[in-house]
Amino acid sequence: MSQERILLAPIIKITMGEGDFYLEWNILHDCPHTYGMPLKVFESYYKQEYGDSGMLGLQNRLKVVEETGCSFKLRSETEETEENMHDYLLSINRAGKNRTKMDIGELVQIFCFERPSGKYKIDVG
Repeated sequence: MSQERILLAPIIKITMGEGDFYLEWNILHDCPHTYGMPLKVFESYYKQEYGDSGMLGLQNRLKVVEETGCSFKLRSETEETEENMHDYLLSINRAGKNRTKMDIGELVQIFCFERPSGKYKIDVG
């Protein structure tokens, strides 16, 4: 998998009372690219998807995710803008039926809690 593909799929962390979920976001379709997964499951998926070369930068990306909620950074000097990228991506989502905006609670329910067993990627067609 190419480095460009990795950079175009930001990792987002969603924290719920039950735990943390990590997923890749599809910035072309403004919706999740993968289902939300616990960190260890996400790391296994990531290695399977991107191989050893993709794993080289994962810890740096996850460090940013832990600090800001999203591995995707805007070119900005302010920490506030970087933190808002997580909220921004979720707020402009088109994960609903016919690519409509989905309520964040519904998005979390469907893409984090209702992940089919053994399935990681989402077909956005």
